[in-house]
Amino acid sequence: MTLALIGWTGTLLYLINHVLLSRAGGAASPRYYALNLAAAAALTFTSFIEASWQAVGTNLFWTVVSLYALVGREEGPALALRPEWVLWPLAALGGVGVAMVPFVPLGGIETLGWSGTLAFSGSYLLFSAGRIARRSFLGVNALAALALIPVLTVDANWPVLGLEVAWFALSAWGWRTSSERRAVSPL
Repeated sequence: MTLALIGWTGTLLYLINHVLLSRAGGAASPRYYALNLAAAAALTFTSFIEASWQAVGTNLFWTVVSLYALVGREEGPALALRPEWVLWPLAALGGVGVAMVPFVPLGGIETLGWSGTLAFSGSYLLFSAGRIARRSFLGVNALAALALIPVLTVDANWPVLGLEVAWFALSAWGWRTSSERRAVSPL
């Protein structure tokens, strides 16, 4: 019961924070990173206990980036990476996962889940460093959430599954209503 309460609390914190980011303009604030840190730490812990490794990977990475953003940054991590160097290979990995599903269902679902984990992590790092705009961040997050839903269902990680379903909807809504209308695709 306590484990579920911790997981659902982390999920609620993430969703409140994501609603604020999805409907607000501009960059993330220290409050955004503080709420993400609390949510990520809670879901890292509960997902570890559940042995839901894609969720552990995503939330552990968000914990580290959020902590860095709060204590060690002036303008975000300095990155020499271009967003397409990070995001296109992850889209390819997701495609491999989808292609594997008819032949090796669990392997395909896990590969797709890892592509979602890496897409969440890569987009959060790029966003916190100011390398991608909020609209692109939300678009990648919508796709990453979709990629994680099958593996979280297999893992029966209900708090994180609930999070990803809502995260998809919020990210898609934020992407769709964003005023940052550029000729840039989410990937």
